Amino acid sequence: MLVLALGVPVLSIVGCGKKEPPKPLPPPAVTVATPVRKTVAVYGEYVGMVDSPQTIELVARVEGFVKEICFQEGSEVAQDALMFVIDPDQYQVALQKAKAQSLLAEATLASAKAALVQAKNVKDIEVDRANVARDQAALENADQVAKDARVAVGANAMARSQLDSAEAGLKQARATLEATRAKLAQSEADYQTRVAQAEANVAQAEANIAAAKAAVADADLNLSYTKVRTPVKGRVGLAHVKIGRLVGHNEATPTLLATVSLMDPLYVHFTISEREMYTLKKLADEKKLGKTVAGKLAVNMILEDGSLYPHEGMINFTDRALDPGTGTLKMRAEFPNPDKFLRPGNYAKIRMVLTELPDALVISERALGTDQSGPFVLVVDPQNLVEYRPVKTGPKADGGMVVIEAGLKPDDRVIVKGLQRARPRREVAPTLDGAAPVAAAAPAASAAGTLPQKPAKE
Repeated sequence: MLVLALGVPVLSIVGCGKKEPPKPLPPPAVTVATPVRKTVAVYGEYVGMVDSPQTIELVARVEGFVKEICFQEGSEVAQDALMFVIDPDQYQVALQKAKAQSLLAEATLASAKAALVQAKNVKDIEVDRANVARDQAALENADQVAKDARVAVGANAMARSQLDSAEAGLKQARATLEATRAKLAQSEADYQTRVAQAEANVAQAEANIAAAKAAVADADLNLSYTKVRTPVKGRVGLAHVKIGRLVGHNEATPTLLATVSLMDPLYVHFTISEREMYTLKKLADEKKLGKTVAGKLAVNMILEDGSLYPHEGMINFTDRALDPGTGTLKMRAEFPNPDKFLRPGNYAKIRMVLTELPDALVISERALGTDQSGPFVLVVDPQNLVEYRPVKTGPKADGGMVVIEAGLKPDDRVIVKGLQRARPRREVAPTLDGAAPVAAAAPAASAAGTLPQKPAKE
């Protein structure tokens, strides 16, 4: 009994010491996909900044107190919209004074013209000319009388006293003619002086009229400057002055009132390197350059949050020369901005289709890893073992894809999900991307669209 009693515990202890070996863990699940052949657009991406084609600074062009602010800050304003009113009273008074001076100048001109007409009156000259003609005839008659008298005296047919009287009459006629001629010369000289002075008065009056009209125009212009309008439509920023502020007084530069920027369309300024410039030239010469619209290169824009701007733009400017300091060429793209979402100062990335690669082999960027040797992918072989595969990558493609130039075949199964669970030369449980898991099959058995089955264990 004692032996039996002692034996029971011993058997129990021996029986408890036997443990079943742990079950092996199942292969980790991964998702695989085969490379896809497609035509891939090759993009160039360049960092740029959004700017407005027109940014206008509204300034005070006359001195005065701000009387009204006629807009809401940050709002859209129409072209020629009234923005500010500067107190116009002093400029209205100045305009009235200028108009009064202009009326006075016009009256002076009318008087000067009337005086010129009077100065050009030649009636006195005509009278003097008639007198000269009369006295000329009288002189000729006296001369003839004297001649006849001389003949008669020589023939003793006339008394000497009568000859003396005829000679005296001739002298008197000559003196009279000289006097009338002198008077005519004086009249003609007075006429020239009088007309010249009258014409000078008219010219001065006309100059005064021109000055008065200029003063009126200047006063009217200054009055118009009291109403500050925007020459462009766009979005206005903050008002830099308040109602009651004195502006334009003894300032080296005009007082800035507000700034208005055109918001649609907008420009994006960016630069490309000298090497990229030659690449674009070569593609253009080979007629392989990307999409063009009306002869201009079409571009897209990637916003700061990584989203694609919904409106396509086009290159509308290329600078004439490279920047010698940076070796880059300035370019500009124009984009529509109908909803006014973009604003000057936004950073953006310009994406330009440079060319296309036909029949390129692409995989998801998710499958790509990088180590010290460069880019690689993990491929599942027919026995569902993971294989490390170095690859040579090309440009990125749409939809998060990347071109593989070397290292993969079209039927390779590339791990796209579960990379952290996969180890080279280890077994995995692959699932074709978008399909249900499929067990491994023998290497020889492989149908299109199915995964090879791993051979059964004996």
